[in-house]
Formats: sequence, structure tokens, C-alpha cells
Amino acid sequence: PRPALTLLATRLGGPGDDQAGAARPGARPARARSGSALDGLKRGQRIALSLMLPSARVAVARREQSKSLSIRFLDGLRRGYRRLAAALHRAGRLPEEELAFFLTHDELGVLAHAAAPQLVARAEARRRQQPALAALDFSDLYRGVPLPIEAHVGPPVAGDGALWGIPVSAGVVEGIVRVVRTVEQSRAVRPGEVLVAPFTDVGWTPCFPVIAGLVTELGSPLSHGAVVAREYGLPAVVSVRGATTALRTGERVRLDGIRGVVERLD
Repeated sequence: PRPALTLLATRLGGPGDDQAGAARPGARPARARSGSALDGLKRGQRIALSLMLPSARVAVARREQSKSLSIRFLDGLRRGYRRLAAALHRAGRLPEEELAFFLTHDELGVLAHAAAPQLVARAEARRRQQPALAALDFSDLYRGVPLPIEAHVGPPVAGDGALWGIPVSAGVVEGIVRVVRTVEQSRAVRPGEVLVAPFTDVGWTPCFPVIAGLVTELGSPLSHGAVVAREYGLPAVVSVRGATTALRTGERVRLDGIRGVVERLD
């Protein structure tokens, strides 16, 4: 339960809902809305939109249902592979259960029928390679076989040296950077900070009521971080390649979620 406890500690360490606005000094307040999405449209547009909205609602529900089923399916596969890994370990064919996750499905099938020291050695070699492979960075778009970006190539910068990316949630905020590379490190996040992370998923959600803005190295307008940032009214810029390396915890930045620019103020 350690990850869950860490996330709860992060949430409890932040401001209450009535203080959320105070935790984001300089953030543009959300514009009050009244009426419906049909207001201000021409008659033909209102008719067309009113016909499309029910289908859109159904499509959103189906998308969420498919995501839920996919997660349940993957969870079942993980449980099955863990049971297989435990059985292989008990049979003496795997020195460690974790090595099962460095073998392909077909390789596990071979190992399930007979001892295969060469496959165990292959799994151990892959595990040793994992840290170096995980540290590689790749372009968002490529043709053919993707090649890693050279280490000396810095992140994209605007003319004034600021980092730029894709604006996904409007607003401008100034705050202190908090670079967090894993969800376990999120406990260090403090109220009013600008969270800089490789990406976010559902596990990062407790951070959003605490932070003042979001910068991620990966993402798109429909990625998790972008959607949740808009729900919370947080300025956000995604696809800022190299942000976790270029920015450092403690420096002050201005995050512009309208232009997609992160400017250093120090």
C-alpha cells in the first residue's frame, strides 16, 4: 500500500478546496459560465449541435467503458503471469520471479515445459539493460525504426531561452518548480508549486488539487494530465521535451498555458 499512502499524504498536505485559489497566485480565475452550449448559436447550428450532443455523450461513456475493460483485462494478464512466475520459481526454473517480466510470452512457454538456462541468462541480460534503455529519449514523430535522441541535444527553446511545448489548459501562473520523475516522489510536492514530470496518469491525480500548474515531457490535448488540468483550472503545457532535465526544483518560472511557454524568472 505504500504508493497509495504516499499519494494520500500528498493530498492531505495540500490546501483545502476553499484554499485552492490561494495556492495558485497569479493564476487566471475561471470565467463564470451561464446558460448552455447552445447559447449564442444560430438556429441551424443549435439544431445540429442538439442532435450531436446525445451521440457525443454516449461515445464518451463507451470510451470510458472500453478503458475500464482494457485495464481489467491487463490486470488479469498480470495476475496470470505472476502466478506462472511463482510456479517457475518453485520448480527451480527461475532464480527470481521478477525475471519472468523480462521474457516474452513464447519464451515463458518454453520455460514452462523444460529448464532453459539460456533463457534465464537472456532475461538477466535484459534486466541489466533496462536502466540504460529507460533513460533514452525519442522524438514524438518518426519514420521507420525510431532512433534515440542524442544526449547533447537540448530541449526545444523559444527565442528568449524559454522552453516551449503544447498548450493544453489556459492560464498564466508563476511559481516554484518541483521536478518529480516518479509518482513515489510526489510526496515532496508543496502547495502552489509548478509540477514538472515526464508524464502523469491516474496515480498522479492527488497532486492536482495541490499544484499551481503542470509541465510534462509527454502528452497531448487529450492525455491524462491535460484533461485533469482543465478540470481543475490549472495552466498546463505538455510535450516539453527535456523539461525534467532543463528545469530544476526551486527555480521560479512563469507557466503560460495559452502560448505553451515556460519562462525562467530567476
